[in-house]
Amino acid sequence: MNKKSFELNVDTGGTFTDCISKDSEGNFLRRKVLSNGSIRGSIIHWDNKLELKIKEQWKLENDILAGYTFQLLNKKHPDIKIVSFDTDSKVLKLDKPLPENLEGLKAGFEL
Repeated sequence: MNKKSFELNVDTGGTFTDCISKDSEGNFLRRKVLSNGSIRGSIIHWDNKLELKIKEQWKLENDILAGYTFQLLNKKHPDIKIVSFDTDSKVLKLDKPLPENLEGLKAGFEL
Protein backbone atom coordinates (compact mmCIF):
# COMPACT_ATOMS: atom_id res chain seq x y z
CA MET A 1 0.00 0.00 0.00
CA ASN A 2 1.35 3.42 -0.97
CA LYS A 3 1.34 5.90 1.82
CA LYS A 4 0.69 9.46 0.62
CA SER A 5 1.40 12.55 2.59
CA PHE A 6 1.02 16.25 2.13
CA GLU A 7 2.87 18.92 4.08
CA LEU A 8 1.41 22.43 4.14
CA ASN A 9 3.09 25.56 5.52
CA VAL A 10 1.20 28.84 5.77
CA ASP A 11 2.53 32.27 6.74
CA THR A 12 -0.25 34.82 7.15
CA GLY A 13 0.78 38.45 7.00
CA GLY A 14 -1.17 41.69 7.07
CA THR A 15 -1.73 41.83 3.31
CA PHE A 16 -0.61 38.51 1.84
CA THR A 17 -0.60 34.88 2.97
CA ASP A 18 2.17 32.67 1.60
CA CYS A 19 1.35 28.98 1.19
CA ILE A 20 3.99 26.32 0.43
CA SER A 21 3.11 22.65 0.15
CA LYS A 22 5.10 19.48 -0.49
CA ASP A 23 3.56 16.19 -1.61
CA SER A 24 4.82 12.66 -0.89
CA GLU A 25 6.89 12.70 -4.12
CA GLY A 26 8.73 15.86 -3.01
CA ASN A 27 6.98 18.26 -5.39
CA PHE A 28 6.56 21.81 -4.12
CA LEU A 29 3.64 24.13 -4.85
CA ARG A 30 3.66 27.80 -3.84
CA ARG A 31 0.80 30.29 -3.78
CA LYS A 32 0.43 33.85 -2.53
CA VAL A 33 -3.12 34.97 -1.70
CA LEU A 34 -4.61 38.05 -0.09
CA SER A 35 -4.90 37.58 3.67
CA ASN A 36 -8.55 38.62 3.65
CA GLY A 37 -9.34 35.43 1.71
CA SER A 38 -10.04 37.03 -1.65
CA ILE A 39 -8.36 36.41 -4.99
CA ARG A 40 -8.24 38.95 -7.80
CA GLY A 41 -8.42 38.92 -11.55
CA SER A 42 -9.09 41.22 -14.48
CA ILE A 43 -12.00 41.30 -16.90
CA ILE A 44 -10.81 41.05 -20.50
CA HIS A 45 -14.30 41.37 -22.01
CA TRP A 46 -17.87 40.17 -21.66
CA ASP A 47 -20.40 39.25 -24.32
CA ASN A 48 -23.21 39.47 -21.82
CA LYS A 49 -23.38 40.38 -18.16
CA LEU A 50 -23.48 36.73 -17.02
CA GLU A 51 -20.29 35.46 -18.71
CA LEU A 52 -16.91 37.15 -18.36
CA LYS A 53 -13.65 36.33 -20.11
CA ILE A 54 -11.00 36.97 -17.47
CA LYS A 55 -7.27 37.15 -16.95
CA GLU A 56 -6.02 35.30 -13.89
CA GLN A 57 -3.02 33.39 -12.56
CA TRP A 58 -4.73 31.18 -9.99
CA LYS A 59 -3.95 27.69 -11.37
CA LEU A 60 -7.21 26.29 -10.00
CA GLU A 61 -9.37 23.35 -11.05
CA ASN A 62 -12.52 23.78 -13.13
CA ASP A 63 -15.56 24.92 -11.15
CA ILE A 64 -13.74 25.03 -7.80
CA LEU A 65 -15.05 28.61 -7.45
CA ALA A 66 -18.73 27.65 -7.80
CA GLY A 67 -20.67 29.32 -5.00
CA TYR A 68 -18.04 31.97 -4.25
CA THR A 69 -19.10 35.61 -4.15
CA PHE A 70 -18.03 37.83 -7.07
CA GLN A 71 -17.30 41.49 -6.34
CA LEU A 72 -16.34 44.25 -8.78
CA LEU A 73 -13.53 46.40 -7.38
CA ASN A 74 -14.62 49.83 -6.18
CA LYS A 75 -18.30 49.12 -6.91
CA LYS A 76 -21.20 48.51 -4.55
CA HIS A 77 -23.69 46.00 -5.94
CA PRO A 78 -25.97 43.18 -4.78
CA ASP A 79 -24.39 39.78 -4.12
CA ILE A 80 -23.39 37.88 -7.24
CA LYS A 81 -22.34 34.24 -7.00
CA ILE A 82 -20.11 32.27 -9.35
CA VAL A 83 -21.87 29.43 -11.16
CA SER A 84 -18.82 28.01 -12.94
CA PHE A 85 -15.26 28.75 -14.01
CA ASP A 86 -13.63 27.05 -17.00
CA THR A 87 -9.84 27.10 -16.62
CA ASP A 88 -9.24 26.46 -20.34
CA SER A 89 -11.48 29.18 -21.79
CA LYS A 90 -11.04 31.48 -18.74
CA VAL A 91 -14.80 32.10 -18.72
CA LEU A 92 -16.44 32.91 -15.41
CA LYS A 93 -20.24 32.43 -15.33
CA LEU A 94 -22.34 34.35 -12.81
CA ASP A 95 -25.77 33.68 -11.30
CA LYS A 96 -26.93 37.31 -11.72
CA PRO A 97 -26.06 39.95 -14.30
CA LEU A 98 -23.50 42.62 -13.61
CA PRO A 99 -24.95 45.98 -12.58
CA GLU A 100 -26.19 48.26 -15.36
CA ASN A 101 -24.13 51.26 -14.24
CA LEU A 102 -20.52 50.33 -15.05
CA GLU A 103 -19.12 53.80 -15.80
CA GLY A 104 -15.65 54.18 -14.35
CA LEU A 105 -15.32 50.43 -13.89
CA LYS A 106 -11.81 49.32 -13.26
CA ALA A 107 -11.47 45.99 -15.05
CA GLY A 108 -10.84 44.15 -11.83
CA PHE A 109 -12.70 41.95 -9.42
CA GLU A 110 -12.13 39.80 -6.39
CA LEU A 111 -13.61 36.60 -5.08
